[in-house]
Amino acid sequence: MAGGILAVAFLVALVRGNSAPPPPAAKPPQAGESSPSGSGAGSGDLARTITPTGPRGAVALDGLTFAWMPVSGATTYRVTVYDALMKKVWTSDDVSTTSVEAPEKVRGYLQPGHLYHWTVATSGVEGPRLESEATSFRLVAPSPSPAPS
Repeated sequence: MAGGILAVAFLVALVRGNSAPPPPAAKPPQAGESSPSGSGAGSGDLARTITPTGPRGAVALDGLTFAWMPVSGATTYRVTVYDALMKKVWTSDDVSTTSVEAPEKVRGYLQPGHLYHWTVATSGVEGPRLESEATSFRLVAPSPSPAPS
């Protein structure tokens, strides 16, 4: 039910011209885990978050690379790309770096002028799994090459 309400709120915002996706629903900590904010019972850890660095805003399709700041304790990361309605388009393999380039097959699917969102999650971290908030980008058509003279 909550997912349906978020989807409706997102569509209303999209129609009104606000292209930002709704924030992901908070995931309650599992038994024995602290909350991502570090406020769980018995938690003395500082908050750990994943900060996407790009792409965001208007971006060209060529060399579409997803990048983020490293998370202490993370050993691998996984990127997921969604369309404007938050339907999953692609999920990367686990990577140990802080960036991953979209494969040619995925770039062939994405359409210039369309809005997309992406998240990055830790898939090997000490403590609870972390996932970034959705970051938005809109693909722009590549500039035409100058005509040969």
